[in-house]
Amino acid sequence: MSNEDVLVNLLTKIRSEIDDVLINKNDIQSPKLSKSPIQEGDLTFREKEILEYIKLNPGKTKQQIVDYFDQEGIGKYSRVTIFKTFSHLEKYGLIVVSPDQNNSQIHHLYINNESTLSLLIQDFETFKNAFFVLLDKINEKYNEFFEEFWNNPDNKVKFMALHWIVELSKGLIYIYKYFINVNLTRILFNWPDRTKASGISEKISSIFFIKMREIQLKMTEVMTKFITVKDSYSQFADLLLNGSYDTDTPLIGLFKFFKYMNMEKEIKDILECLMKLSKGLFPLEKIYLKLKQNGILLKEF
Repeated sequence: MSNEDVLVNLLTKIRSEIDDVLINKNDIQSPKLSKSPIQEGDLTFREKEILEYIKLNPGKTKQQIVDYFDQEGIGKYSRVTIFKTFSHLEKYGLIVVSPDQNNSQIHHLYINNESTLSLLIQDFETFKNAFFVLLDKINEKYNEFFEEFWNNPDNKVKFMALHWIVELSKGLIYIYKYFINVNLTRILFNWPDRTKASGISEKISSIFFIKMREIQLKMTEVMTKFITVKDSYSQFADLLLNGSYDTDTPLIGLFKFFKYMNMEKEIKDILECLMKLSKGLFPLEKIYLKLKQNGILLKEF
């Protein structure tokens, strides 16, 4: 029996064992994405709702906003609650309060698009959305390769299908690890100096860990076709801690691999997000130059 036959038989056995585990729901934790975008530590639903209203209606006065939520929202929030929310949003740097030129007692509200927290929320959402698009494309590829593995009698085809599944998974893990590492570095070394106001550093950390968890849940949902996740062992954690992307130039390797998988736009969006998150941590000029030398043109930040 050839080495390929041995490997295919072993992987088939492993897959069978995974199927047995997946069938037994008592032995596996199968995380599902929360349908609610609001989670503890993130902006509250009320904060997001009022922030969105200010974004759509820049320059509205505090009283106009209170009236809107009292009348249009049929008494949704009390006056005191809304004014407390204004204070929170201003403290976080998410809004700018501008006194009226003719009456200093009247205050107009605007979104502060330059605040650290506001930019951070935008960057995290942009990355998450781009990563979810990539995950959906990868999920289609997983299905395609699993179909080949189970139905094609040629062991070489089976072997290559498993090879591509592993490479796709390693690419996902690398992107996720980069996202975690670059933001942990910013939390520890960059943001504290730029967010001295009380509570903002804590809010940034909370939002980051929430987004990290949302992404991990989506990844696990896609990858449970071939990884084991149960009380005694999480293969996802094993891959995250011990896996690596075997290339001297990971970003170039990622781009070329996902381009080969017909996901050029998706990986380009991801790389641009990662470069933007990396700004200020280390010189990006050399990275951009090396990417350009390999025919990879990204938006520079």
